[in-house]
Amino acid sequence: MTRAELAGKIVNITNDYFEKGIDIVIAQGKDVDLYLAKLPRISFDLKGKTAGMVKTRYNDVNIRFNLDIASIPENTQNFLLRTIPHEVAHTFVSVYHPDADNHGSIWRRWMISLGAKWEDTTRCHNYAGVKRARKVTQYAYHCSRCSRDVWMGAIRHKKTQKQETLYLHNCGGKLPADEFTGKVRIQE
Repeated sequence: MTRAELAGKIVNITNDYFEKGIDIVIAQGKDVDLYLAKLPRISFDLKGKTAGMVKTRYNDVNIRFNLDIASIPENTQNFLLRTIPHEVAHTFVSVYHPDADNHGSIWRRWMISLGAKWEDTTRCHNYAGVKRARKVTQYAYHCSRCSRDVWMGAIRHKKTQKQETLYLHNCGGKLPADEFTGKVRIQE
């Protein structure tokens, strides 16, 4: 299969998953959000280790894929079965559950609803020809306003520890340095 044929196949499969997601939303009795009123823009401009990425803004959904990874023959089938529903699930989670964890239980439920198998609902891939991603350390802060833990990366954690206050967009709460819970998690 040529790169152009593969790109066309990825576009068709992505649109099929997207339409299936719309059907799920309608079956749940929810209104179709303005973001989802049209099919997503799909581009193939990702490079490096990232297989796919979603951006939702200004009533527009852009799903970006790494065609270099997808076109390696031993990766193609898994790319079609895992990466595409992975990114489409992110689209629906970001619109209908904006406070949910990126790869949490709600995202997993969306992936399974779209037809992925449980074992395919992972954050990272291990495609041939791609170096493993680095480990990511996250730190939990407790928001006293909405009573939930907010996880942040090392850079934001260091800034917060230097007395820079983080403001939460969803609840308007503040996360000063003394709200660090001491919880740390490492994701691969």
